[in-house]
Amino acid sequence: MNIQPHIAHAPLKTNGFTLLETLMALAIMSIISLAMFQSLGQMLAVSDRAVKIGNESLDRFANEAGYRDFIGDIIGTWTRADPLAFTAGSQSMSGLAVSPLIVERRTGAQDFQLYIQPLPQEASRPPQFQLRLNAPGLPLNAIGERPQPILAVFEGENPRFIYISYDQRRRTNWPPEIVPSPGIFDDDIYMDIPRLPHIIGLEYDYQGERVTLWARTRHAVNLSLGVGHDLQQ
Repeated sequence: MNIQPHIAHAPLKTNGFTLLETLMALAIMSIISLAMFQSLGQMLAVSDRAVKIGNESLDRFANEAGYRDFIGDIIGTWTRADPLAFTAGSQSMSGLAVSPLIVERRTGAQDFQLYIQPLPQEASRPPQFQLRLNAPGLPLNAIGERPQPILAVFEGENPRFIYISYDQRRRTNWPPEIVPSPGIFDDDIYMDIPRLPHIIGLEYDYQGERVTLWARTRHAVNLSLGVGHDLQQ
């Protein structure tokens, strides 16, 4: 009788993961993915805000530059009796300018009216207003209407123009309501008042503050330095 020796076999080892280990790995990966998506969303939101702020800054700079350039191109007339003499109030101004916006190829001065126009209020955006130009010399468009170009658009409310002359007084109308005292202007016909204010400001409420955008009229005569001294010199 042959007796076979008994050989004990070690249990076989599995090379894969158990169900519990797999579920734990999936849970950990889900948590990591969720954290990554949240971080990515926050980064995109920050990026969107940065782009929006940058675009708003560029728009504001362009609008301010357009306003300053146009004010700098306003010219005066020799007498205030001239129908095209510079006259202005808190919401509009009119006179002559050599701006390329209203003069083709800068061939000469053109009369204009610049006025403030509030934009319709919308719940999705803060209050805004625009500066519009009306120039009789502009050519008619295809439908026979004279265009009224938009000079600038600003975010804010309660806008008004203010005017400052050689005496540094702030005025809301031009010509000045009070004629300067005798001794400064000798000729009652030609030199009774300055033809242009030296500075024209655009004042408005913006984010809880009252701000003013200043612009110089480059062709104003600085009477405090003598008649004929141009501010460009």
